[in-house]
Amino acid sequence: MGVAKLFNLVYSEILKLKKSSTVLYLVLGSIAFSIFFILLMFITRNKPSWKNYANNQEDVMFMAVGIIIFTLLSSYIFLREYSDNTIRILYSYPVSKISIFISKILAIYIIITLVYILHFIVVFTGGILILKEPLSAKFFLVHLDSYIFSVILQFSIIPILVFFINISKNSVVSALLGVSALGINFYAYVTHKYEYCPFMLPYMPFMKLYKPICITTTIELALGVFGFGVILCVFQSLKVEKI
Repeated sequence: MGVAKLFNLVYSEILKLKKSSTVLYLVLGSIAFSIFFILLMFITRNKPSWKNYANNQEDVMFMAVGIIIFTLLSSYIFLREYSDNTIRILYSYPVSKISIFISKILAIYIIITLVYILHFIVVFTGGILILKEPLSAKFFLVHLDSYIFSVILQFSIIPILVFFINISKNSVVSALLGVSALGINFYAYVTHKYEYCPFMLPYMPFMKLYKPICITTTIELALGVFGFGVILCVFQSLKVEKI
């Protein structure tokens, strides 16, 4: 598969998403808590420190809201043709099923990246406008670095989510998958087993700011989860191709 053909497939996926209100709602949902928290601070005149403010925002987004939003996003992108009964049209294109899989994964990554950028802008713009404590360059850059590391780790867990989504081919089951992942995250957090929980990976860069975290373990887990997820999805795509 050439780069130009892959680019066209990804571009086609993005064009489909631009016409969808579902993706817009998911993106808005990803920043809803952040906006609510900022408005609540403004109304109550509560002025926490930058550390507490950012910690609250990042805890909710990257340990809880993110896993549900991105599971629903992945479900929508991979199951849209099934719900629209256009799956046969999609598979009639002169491209391999693996190429279609890659284009959809890349489309998910693009939307996730946009969500991260939007969340970062909302959180830090809101903090600058509301908080009394000045924002230091060091704090800003450290959290910017954490966002970049986090989005990469977020990418690593998408293939395994997609594998289970493709097995179910059901949006309700996919939503339950996201809720289950949230429950696993909560259990891992309260039992202090977060370093070995794949769904906690996007939160690790923020946790390491306040707790001793072995980054090597985090990277190894991310590589293992990503590799395992990709292998499962490739075999799944090949199986579909033989049908």
